[in-house]
Amino acid sequence: MQKFEAVVAAYPSEPNVHFRFGAYLMGQEPERGIAEIQKTLELDPTHVPALVSLAAIYLKRGESDQARQYAEKAVGTSPGDFATHITLGRVMLGTDDAVGAAKELELAIRLAPAVPEAHFMLASAYSRLGRKADADKEREEFQRLKKLSERQ
Repeated sequence: MQKFEAVVAAYPSEPNVHFRFGAYLMGQEPERGIAEIQKTLELDPTHVPALVSLAAIYLKRGESDQARQYAEKAVGTSPGDFATHITLGRVMLGTDDAVGAAKELELAIRLAPAVPEAHFMLASAYSRLGRKADADKEREEFQRLKKLSERQ
């Protein structure tokens, strides 16, 4: 930790340094980790990894309004990045907005069709919407992609 603190002291205006330090701290001192990741956004409000990370952190904590704000900002900042749409889709699933989640996850899959996680979550959204055949199709695609990635 001392080495990280030394790097932060040496490069206090570098967003990625704060982001990496914050990610490191999440396992030991989550509140401090969040503060470092937020410092990243103070330095660079368009830092997509920080936005996505904070959305995931707040969703896991059950703070869905905060999670959604960060996820929506991530999508607005980088609309062509599949990860931002997966994050917003996950947040929407976590807040029982299956319609919104399906739209975001469908877009994520159009941007990156070989990402198993997106198919898995889209299957969940379709299940919640009562679209059994679509959910089954997405589960099958998830399994296929998962097997492919395990072989590599």
